[in-house]
Amino acid sequence: MFVKKIIVLFVICLISISAIADNIILSLDNDVFGTKDTDQYYTHGTHISVSKDIDSSWIWIDNILGKVNRKSYSIGQYLYTPTNIATSVLLEEDRRYAGYLYYGYTLYSENIKRCNSLQGDIGVIGPSSCAEKTQIEFHKLVDSQEPLGWDNQIDDRLTLNITYQTRYRLYRYKNYLDTISLTGVSAGNVVTMANIGGLIRAGFNIPEGFGTTRLEPVPRKIEKVSIYGIVSGEGRVIGYNAFLEDVNHKPFVGDFSYGVGISLYQTSLTFLQTFRTKEFDGQVDNSSFGSFVFSYSW
Repeated sequence: MFVKKIIVLFVICLISISAIADNIILSLDNDVFGTKDTDQYYTHGTHISVSKDIDSSWIWIDNILGKVNRKSYSIGQYLYTPTNIATSVLLEEDRRYAGYLYYGYTLYSENIKRCNSLQGDIGVIGPSSCAEKTQIEFHKLVDSQEPLGWDNQIDDRLTLNITYQTRYRLYRYKNYLDTISLTGVSAGNVVTMANIGGLIRAGFNIPEGFGTTRLEPVPRKIEKVSIYGIVSGEGRVIGYNAFLEDVNHKPFVGDFSYGVGISLYQTSLTFLQTFRTKEFDGQVDNSSFGSFVFSYSW
């Protein structure tokens, strides 16, 4: 019944957004798609966003980002669990169960060389995020271990986070090679951090824009068939992480990702495999998860 409700709601949303946007992006992360097939740490994420071109009239925003020419609305849910989900006992030395549900609004300023974005997220961490229900139903769907420790999850709290990102095109060789840098900062009561990274795409008819990542992409319609490989890396300096309040979080965390992207006219599909370094003292192992990103423009 839960899955049917989600499908009906999704169809209603698709019909509604067709009037206010020209692109939709669906992103699904799960560690079942990872190389270790585990249920621990960052275990699941769902992200849906819609976007459209705009002609900005906000001079003060233009002074920060440059001329704003695109905006997006998004909603997402992230799930975090400890190493052992088969026990209902609170694991004192491990991260706690946590769910995060948020709504985001993003403005973009893009030209051929760079893309600046400013995103604001409001949401909730805790039982009201419906993360427990999501994981239980998903595990029923894939016939996996039922998570037993959600009674130990982080309590409800309202959240606000602001993120500024800059992507800069370092080098592009025709439609065969593209290299892009990424820098940014985030502040709020979800996460406060600074990040730096880069992305390399190599293949056939690489699309313009600044690459599909698990972060908010800026898609464009593709006039030809494209297929390309992706390699990316990102380092983060963490000042605060709401999901790791009960353990000592590590100040430096890194991601390494690789994958493949395929685009055909208005449709694109990307798969990324991500490896993440340990996030807190006492963490048993590095984590990994897979991500599917689907985009359609009209």
